Amino acid sequence: MTNTAKGQILGGAVLSSISVSASSSADEFAIKVEPSDLHGAIQLDSVADRDGTTTVRSIVDYRPSTSYTAVTSWRVVE
Repeated sequence: MTNTAKGQILGGAVLSSISVSASSSADEFAIKVEPSDLHGAIQLDSVADRDGTTTVRSIVDYRPSTSYTAVTSWRVVE
């Protein structure tokens, strides 16, 4: 049996970058903000390390008031 972990940021975060790591047994990670008419683009970088490093970068359009979420681009970066 593996350990499980859950992480949360409630109320949002104001930052220029955040580095979040989790083992493959982690259940979830949530960032929650109160609904508003604001919207924005979020850059998400996912890094996998095994016999080298691979990074996938996604740009996500997020609108909290309607829960609209769309990936506008994604690519493998060096």
